[in-house]
Amino acid sequence: MPRFGASFGHPYLCCMIGRFISFIDENRLFGKSGKLLLAVSGGIDSVAMAALFNQAGYTFAIAHCNFRLRGAESDGDEAFVRELASGYKVPFYSKAFDTTTLAAHSGNSVQMMARELRYGFFEEIAVKHGYDHITTAHNLDDQVETFFINLMRGCGIAGLHGIRLKQDRVVRPMMFATRSDIETYVSNNDLAFREDSSNRKTDYVRNRIRHRIIPLFTEINPGFGREMDQNIKRLKDTEDIYRQYINIIRRELVREEDGLVIFDKAGLKKLSPLPAFLFEFFSPYGFNAADAAQIAAALDGIPGKRFFSSGHELLIDRNDVLVTTRAESGPEEVMIGEDARRIEEGPGITVSIHPANEYIIPDDQNTASLDYDKLSFPLRLRRWKKGDAFFPLGMEKRKKLSDFFIDEKVPRIIKQRKWVLCSGNDIVWVVGMRIDQRYKVGNETRMVYCLKPG
Repeated sequence: MPRFGASFGHPYLCCMIGRFISFIDENRLFGKSGKLLLAVSGGIDSVAMAALFNQAGYTFAIAHCNFRLRGAESDGDEAFVRELASGYKVPFYSKAFDTTTLAAHSGNSVQMMARELRYGFFEEIAVKHGYDHITTAHNLDDQVETFFINLMRGCGIAGLHGIRLKQDRVVRPMMFATRSDIETYVSNNDLAFREDSSNRKTDYVRNRIRHRIIPLFTEINPGFGREMDQNIKRLKDTEDIYRQYINIIRRELVREEDGLVIFDKAGLKKLSPLPAFLFEFFSPYGFNAADAAQIAAALDGIPGKRFFSSGHELLIDRNDVLVTTRAESGPEEVMIGEDARRIEEGPGITVSIHPANEYIIPDDQNTASLDYDKLSFPLRLRRWKKGDAFFPLGMEKRKKLSDFFIDEKVPRIIKQRKWVLCSGNDIVWVVGMRIDQRYKVGNETRMVYCLKPG
């Protein structure tokens, strides 16, 4: 009769437990005193992981997701894992999901939806109950499969290092063992586990790689799995060196101002291979390799070319390449009462009022110092629009904002995000840039109305 636990008397188990503990210590995955949440599906890999953690004496709990994708079989998995946790006398957490419906509503594949639900649930439990780490049972074969999946889909060097040992709270302590190691261990110690019938199918890319491609390589070279593990580690080391160099170059070319990330255009154009550098610089903002190639081609074109990712906008300006978050939805107009001292909406503004004889006007265009008695409340904070005009400080005639922005060399990517402050029908401040001449502080001013963005 198979057991949920093991007597740990078999010599192969002693070898496995030693390798398991050494792997955790050598890679500093977690300390002996840490509280661990084990992600257990009931399959052979996660059952082996739970047995090893129990033997090693760690404090752990078990969590399980029922994705309801295989009917009674999924419910049987949940019942099995619940009994496994009971046998180890550890806390058990589970949650069932209508995965197929959720995937249809989200537009994700069922596999991607299940992944999001799984890690979201584990993170929720870890935070709520104070677990330091979430452990998954990924092994060396999973690592090799992921390598080939990424290779076929197309990836940079980062995609070839496979599955990370540590990623935020998630750790993977079984990455020292092959699936064959785990099968031998479970068999020799008569451990019960659940067989997922979908693992035998070749409908999924991972399963085709597992059942067709890897066995062929292993037939050619019986040590293929271990060799691939070493190859992936070397690729990871190479990536670390590569990443350090990319970061050095990035620091030389980039600066940040007012929520903008600004790259020196001339410096970018000196880099080779340019598309590869641009991909590394701009992929954190959601731009892909095809975008990077188009951006590279546009650097020598007419300024003003814009590119969009899901969350960011990139503008090729005269001397710079500017990246910012895409304009967020929100109020187009905010009313400011006379008693308001902090406005959270829009660009965010802090207000203060001072006696004129105690106030020194700061030499800072980011601060507006206005004659309080000339203002009509409530003031209006709104987005600028075509046709807007004001009397820029130091000028005695009206100027259109569109012309003012051109004269100030304001890039379109910034211009479209600009706010103005209005008193009645007058623009009294182009936020963060210039106040109106008619509302400046003068000799007759008794009180100063001071505004600062942020």
